[in-house]
Amino acid sequence: MKVEIAIDPNQAQSLASRVAAAPAVRGGGNARGRGRGRGGARPRPPRPAKKTAEELDAEMNAYKETGTA
Repeated sequence: MKVEIAIDPNQAQSLASRVAAAPAVRGGGNARGRGRGRGGARPRPPRPAKKTAEELDAEMNAYKETGTA
């Protein structure tokens, strides 16, 4: 089957206009210009102070005492 399409060359769009990227569409719904966005990054909570060797030893001794019972 053969299909022929006849068009008027004066009404056909140019190749450049058919291949070019579509123009960006501006959003017009928000009065302030932008949406709310995702918000800023939350600050990380501060790290707890480092334990001393004595505190670590005391915790280890307490752990061993409860583990052997």
